[in-house]
Amino acid sequence: ASSSQPTTSSYYPKVHEDQFDANADQQAYYEHYDYVESVDTNEEDEVDKKYHEMSDLKSMVLNTENQLPTQPTKPALSGYPQPRKGGWPYAGPGLKGGAPMSETDLRDPSYIPDGWIKTSRNNRTIFKTQAPRIVIQNKQMLKDYQLQNRFLNVNAEKLDFRHLIEHIEVDTEHATDEMEIDTDKSEKGIEQMEVNCDVETTEILKDELVGHKMQQIQFGTSRLELDPKNPLKHEVELEKASLILAQVLNESSDLELNIDVEDFKNKLANAETEEEVINSLKSNQELYKYFSVIVKARGLSELINLPLDASSPLVGWPTSIKENVYCEIVKMANVEAKEILSLLCSVLVPRDKPIGKDEVIQVADIFSTLAHSVSKNQNALAKLKSVVLQSEGLSTAGLDRLARLKGTECSTTVSRGRHLLVDLGEASFRARVKQGKSYTVTCDNLNLKQQNMTQSIIHIEAKDTDHLPNDPLDRRLLPKLFETENFLLSSSHHQDLLQHFRYAVAIRVGRALKDNVEEARSILKFLPSSHDHIGRKEEKVPSEIFIPPPDYLNETDNAEFFEFCLKKQHEFLNAVAESVEDKEAFLGDLEMLKCVKSIESGILESDIEVLAREAAEKRVHKEVERFGRWIGYGDALTFKQFHLGAKALAQGNCTALERLEFLSHFRLALFHAKMNKTYLDFPVMMPKRAMMEDEGSLPELVAMAGIQGISIEEKKIGNSYEKHDQLLMCLGHLYVSNMFRNYIKDEPSTVVNVVDEVTAIEFVLNMLEKYNVEFHFDPSTADPPEGQWDDPANYARDVIARMILAETFDAGEEEEDAYLLRGLRLNMIVYFLNRKYQIQDSKYAAYLLLDEVLEQQASERDRTRMDHTVCVNPSGRRGGGLFTDKFIENVNFVVKEKMKSQSRGLNDADVVKAVGAISVETKLVDYHGLCLGMPGKSKQHAHDMIGEERVKVMMDRIEKVDPFSSSREKVLDFIVRPKGSPFHGMDREQLDRFTKRQFKNFQRNFPFLT
Repeated sequence: ASSSQPTTSSYYPKVHEDQFDANADQQAYYEHYDYVESVDTNEEDEVDKKYHEMSDLKSMVLNTENQLPTQPTKPALSGYPQPRKGGWPYAGPGLKGGAPMSETDLRDPSYIPDGWIKTSRNNRTIFKTQAPRIVIQNKQMLKDYQLQNRFLNVNAEKLDFRHLIEHIEVDTEHATDEMEIDTDKSEKGIEQMEVNCDVETTEILKDELVGHKMQQIQFGTSRLELDPKNPLKHEVELEKASLILAQVLNESSDLELNIDVEDFKNKLANAETEEEVINSLKSNQELYKYFSVIVKARGLSELINLPLDASSPLVGWPTSIKENVYCEIVKMANVEAKEILSLLCSVLVPRDKPIGKDEVIQVADIFSTLAHSVSKNQNALAKLKSVVLQSEGLSTAGLDRLARLKGTECSTTVSRGRHLLVDLGEASFRARVKQGKSYTVTCDNLNLKQQNMTQSIIHIEAKDTDHLPNDPLDRRLLPKLFETENFLLSSSHHQDLLQHFRYAVAIRVGRALKDNVEEARSILKFLPSSHDHIGRKEEKVPSEIFIPPPDYLNETDNAEFFEFCLKKQHEFLNAVAESVEDKEAFLGDLEMLKCVKSIESGILESDIEVLAREAAEKRVHKEVERFGRWIGYGDALTFKQFHLGAKALAQGNCTALERLEFLSHFRLALFHAKMNKTYLDFPVMMPKRAMMEDEGSLPELVAMAGIQGISIEEKKIGNSYEKHDQLLMCLGHLYVSNMFRNYIKDEPSTVVNVVDEVTAIEFVLNMLEKYNVEFHFDPSTADPPEGQWDDPANYARDVIARMILAETFDAGEEEEDAYLLRGLRLNMIVYFLNRKYQIQDSKYAAYLLLDEVLEQQASERDRTRMDHTVCVNPSGRRGGGLFTDKFIENVNFVVKEKMKSQSRGLNDADVVKAVGAISVETKLVDYHGLCLGMPGKSKQHAHDMIGEERVKVMMDRIEKVDPFSSSREKVLDFIVRPKGSPFHGMDREQLDRFTKRQFKNFQRNFPFLT
């Protein structure tokens, strides 16, 4: 303990009374004790370093300039007051004889008194004392004093604290002019000091605290940014790390010891039990000493001396996604701790086969666990694994149990660290908008029983559209947009769109035949895996999604929804302000728009004030157009509340803010449109359960196959939507298979003509045309004459047409083909309208028409942005597209799971923090999977909810009925006669009546637009 060499021991040294002078009454000394165990504290690294570098303990205690060793905060002994959180603040110099602080120094916020150091710790600005001279006359009081914290927290304006000074005298040459101290001794001889901090100084400390936090967030944000054009190749990094382990393993096998081991070898060869093996090792003292002392000491020294700066892969949090964390740990261990790495390789890495990525991950994981056991600061990988495990569904109790094994962090640490992840998510979003990245917003109801809430997602646009024209359509042309020819897919206006629609249908139907019918594989082998479109050749990148906290909103309440729209508009304008060069002037214009005098106040705006406000509105509109107008997505209810509720009711307001002019577009998302289509399909396919007598109908097939849970009620279909959707697809594919077999039987010459992709597409379209499968409406084509097709054939034709529309939804979604989806949207207007074409009360038909009109009214840049954001692609792979409202359904599920883990109610701030951290947590979870060499995120499909056996039963029944056979007898005895097409009965006159009425409604709801 008295040695002048630095020590790395985890215990404070042993000191005895005989090391001090005889006059113990005038000098401080330690009572004879063995050691005081050190625990992990939040003290700064340089303080511990200074302690380990002290050369003489006696000079440290007796009137030296060195600081006392830092001791952990422990409960005070009986008779002394309990320290507050963080320990006792050290009184510092100037308790006695200090010069009073001058008025000049009091008002100077940059003033720091002599004897103090300004620093920061745990995101707080603190002052630390410099080398006080301390004379302590009582041994026990010295030990008690050692247990106290030496830092003074001045984060508040007024601090009250107690300090043990009855037996402590502080003698210093320095005095503090920063504090005014009033003392009043209590009955126990304990002084209470009141520290009055200067208000300006406190404000400066707060500013510095915010600045330090911003630096930390910027550091973390930079670690989470990855260039999508140059993704990290994790397989290559893992291969490089495996080469490092192979080299380490070879070096450890070539190690030579200058020890005579012949005797040891003989004893080891004759050993028959495990005890004899151990005794043979102990018999050779040199060898035993080498393994038990030398190697152990070297390895422990390496772990203790590992770098603790943020650049270390074991320390920096969040983990940098620019590097493979496991490979970086192996690289660092090869440089900083080669003894431990060699030991782990010799134990974990097999010598008889090549080293793979699994060995790299295992070695790096155990090495990080050892480093974490030595220093709690080396917990980056433990935090990452904890976040991943919780995201995968591990409970809080399970995470705490794993934390006891030192492989992960406890749930409390993860919960505290989530606040940083929330800040990182918000900072990343602000950084994107500051770069001028426009975005879209998708909203959906959370469907919580105990609280009305609405969740949103923010989709950052990856493609630049600044070069496109930004002027919307002239309002005088609006009446033409409501003409029937404008939204009829088969009109002359949309011939290219119709051809693309038919091409995609042929590819989709042909691929289904090729997968299900063996005879079709040789005929349709020329068909590609998916249809070609404009955006197919573009490079795919993962969509950047941010998930903000949910909003407390009842969508059906117009007043609440209007306030919700005002909030979204305010958030959007603040985002625009981040990208403006003159942010202060832009915010000034916003304030001018907000501070409008009203009639209720009795004061009206003057003409000059009106002109100034209108000029400010134009400037704000100009910046919004430069950034990119606001675009939203939602289901039918949200679409209705936005356009026919908040937007329509706000048209007569005074200012642009009150009229919600900066919320430019809100689109009807298509996943809910597909769900609504399914709600209409099943009542048509099985209008009555009694239809089990109808051969080849859905009720009969469901009964024969034993499929449970199929219903015609909308609510029940919604509860098991995936099962109903799969059943519709399966039934349509079986009917198409029967159609194909009869077609090649009746038209064998058509098979010979299929020689390439074009002829294969013509083959499929000709087959559908022969059997009058009407999958889009054409008023020029009359319905087949009655009697041409009997009931089983008409039923099969109708099911195939509905299946084709569902397949087109899936094709447009997977390929993110906005052009195909636009044609589908036009087609679905007639589809929904034909549900009751004489009554024409379909809300979806009206909403889809309004959505189409507003899209055509938008500028070219806005329409292009809508095409880019109609789907999201979280995986960044081809075929990985998802409708925005389908993706938010998945987000809602995650948010609900996060809320279930909150035990203090939905109004607690922890809910906001838990939801706000999802964006960064998801990025870290995906990154960790890539680090492990996993293939990465991909689009997941629901498992087969029908089953091969049930499909075989239905297929056999349909082949027996053979609805498309030209040789069987006609059947005309279905209970409910099928129509043969979802567009049966619709004509041009009904469409004209529908469009005229919708234009009148538009004029009434949006007079300012017309």
